[in-house]
Amino acid sequence: MTAAIAQGHTQSTRQRRPLRLLTGCLMPLGFAGALGCASTTPPVENAKSEVVVSESVTPASEETSATTDADTVKASAAADAAKASSAAAAAAAAAEAEAQAANFEVAPEHAETPTGPMTPAVPAEITAAPSTATRTESGLAHQLLRPGSGKTRPTAQDTVRVHYSGWTTNGKMFDSSVQRGQPISFPLGGVIRGWTEGLQLMKPGGKFKFIIPPELGYGEGGAGQMIGPNATLRFDVELIAVVKADAE
Repeated sequence: MTAAIAQGHTQSTRQRRPLRLLTGCLMPLGFAGALGCASTTPPVENAKSEVVVSESVTPASEETSATTDADTVKASAAADAAKASSAAAAAAAAAEAEAQAANFEVAPEHAETPTGPMTPAVPAEITAAPSTATRTESGLAHQLLRPGSGKTRPTAQDTVRVHYSGWTTNGKMFDSSVQRGQPISFPLGGVIRGWTEGLQLMKPGGKFKFIIPPELGYGEGGAGQMIGPNATLRFDVELIAVVKADAE
């Protein structure tokens, strides 16, 4: 993932490690060898007997036909083998998907979910948490932007798939999967504390706004050139899917 999310997990309380800024058996056919046969001419009276050996030669057209038939059979057998292999792979994939179905929840499609690269607009309230936001005991501020339709909230041991965008309080976007047009998956226990705590409040299909204070983000160390020391961060996060830890 990007620097905006995963740096903090492997570091001390003041900062963590970034994720991105901050991831057939074929049988030979066609026996074209010539068979030799010998015959002797009857002796000529008052003359020496001669033995004349005649060879039966397969015409060139027959040799070509036999070779062509063999190639056709081989190609057909290879195609059948490829089909069988593809069918076996598909069956294995289906079995694996069925085995994981009880532990994997994907949100239904939403009209708001981006389907290609786009640049998100800077949020109107960027310098501080809105008055309607809720704060947890740790200091994480969050606001529901869209309720989730799923039933499973992730735990810190699960893997999540999300779309997100992050800004500093001066309105500069430092990271966005939406801008890249590609959601990202990562273990929820491997990112900054604000993310680990915040996403456990969500259900698949839901979208939240998070205001993450420095102590739950990158602390005094910051992260690269975009996130300075003691930076408060604003994230918009959509939870797309949850893969339970025991399904991995």
